[in-house]
Amino acid sequence: MAIRIPREEWDPQNIAMTQDLTMNDSLQTQPSELDNWSVSRRTLLKRAVLLAGLASIGRGILPVMAASREIDLYSGSWIRKGGKKGFYRYKFDTGSGKLTFAEKIDDAYSVGGTLVNAARKLVYITDESDEQPDFRVGGGGTVGVYRINPASGALTKLGAQKSYGANPSMISIDPTGRYMVASIHASDDAVTRVVKTAAHQYEIVAQYPTTSINLFPLNADGTLAPPLDVHQMSGSGPRKNQRTSHPHCVVWEPEGKFFICCDKGADRIYSMSIDYGVERIVQTAAPYMLEPGSLPRYARFNADKKLVYVNFENANEVAVFSYNERGALTRLGAEPVVTQALMAKIPAGAHLEQQDMRLHPSGKFLFTVVRGSLDYMEGDERKYKKGFDGVTSFAIGNNGMLKRIDTIELAANWPRGCAISPDGRYIVVPCLYSDEILTLAIAEDGTLSKVSSIAQNAAANLDFFAA
Repeated sequence: MAIRIPREEWDPQNIAMTQDLTMNDSLQTQPSELDNWSVSRRTLLKRAVLLAGLASIGRGILPVMAASREIDLYSGSWIRKGGKKGFYRYKFDTGSGKLTFAEKIDDAYSVGGTLVNAARKLVYITDESDEQPDFRVGGGGTVGVYRINPASGALTKLGAQKSYGANPSMISIDPTGRYMVASIHASDDAVTRVVKTAAHQYEIVAQYPTTSINLFPLNADGTLAPPLDVHQMSGSGPRKNQRTSHPHCVVWEPEGKFFICCDKGADRIYSMSIDYGVERIVQTAAPYMLEPGSLPRYARFNADKKLVYVNFENANEVAVFSYNERGALTRLGAEPVVTQALMAKIPAGAHLEQQDMRLHPSGKFLFTVVRGSLDYMEGDERKYKKGFDGVTSFAIGNNGMLKRIDTIELAANWPRGCAISPDGRYIVVPCLYSDEILTLAIAEDGTLSKVSSIAQNAAANLDFFAA
């Protein structure tokens, strides 16, 4: 089966060198006349394969030159919309892109995010929930920590820390490796309080859960100590799901000068950092104010171009920003995510939602997961009214600006997360409502094609580990 790989991994000069070394090694053995015939035959076959590979460049399908191997993929299930709790490990074949189930690691968490710290051989997950087991109701979520056995990929649980807030949505480790920051998304569920005013009148007040960016110190073994700072957020937006602030992502700038927080509830992009002297979260620049109701979701940095890309939960675009050393943002432009023909497929009551977004290791492409379908619950049963679901590919120009390439439509329901294999040849996409993980091959032009799928209940987020 032909496998598509990025252009930068294809080097005809390297292939020629490989051919010469193979031929020389064979000839050094000085075989008999019969063996000479066999060597020549093998050489001719190798040359034929190489020529076929060179010919395939024009078709955009490239042969696999490196030997395939198995690496590990960790994947979580998210149950806010039904399904069952779970955290799983798979083996990923880098040659075929096929996933094979390895083990169920844990069933205690509704996993909202998965983060692999390859340098320290640790995996962190967020339990994106409203409640702690030792509370009758409420109490927020949890961050779990596991140690990776690099030989097998198996995990050993080291511990867990309360997230000090409901629905922790994303976690990120600072450049020193000594701290973790977490975005506490919370929910729009309010507690009703009756308060007495200075005029001795009574008012009904809706009190929402705390939304914040939390700062945790990391212990020597990588587990989390209690928080040093809970940096409370504020604000709201015009939509029903924007009654309060909802910080969704925390992503560090490549040089570690600041991190970006996209606040879905307030339609703002914050630039923040850690004041290491007092161990507190601080803003490094004024927040960037977005179109009301757009709901910024994920940010991804392009280190080579000094740009950051932002996608949205309620806008048909990925925006491009430049930034200075303090993180002050300047909008340079935006590129549409899907065509108007796809927008027309969205059923009544739904809207375009972008999910996760990833930059290709080559820096040539950007991928954002999209859905334009309607989900709802009838009792304990998940319902889905299909419009379209897919992944959009963008080409990144020399100036860092985006140009939409294509959107692959998927038969799957509610693609939610994504991760790109370390060699850049595949993107894997967990699909929440069709209970599966898809593998898509990335062609040299950035287009995608489905390779395989594997079942997982309420699949939502994942990350690779390659020893």
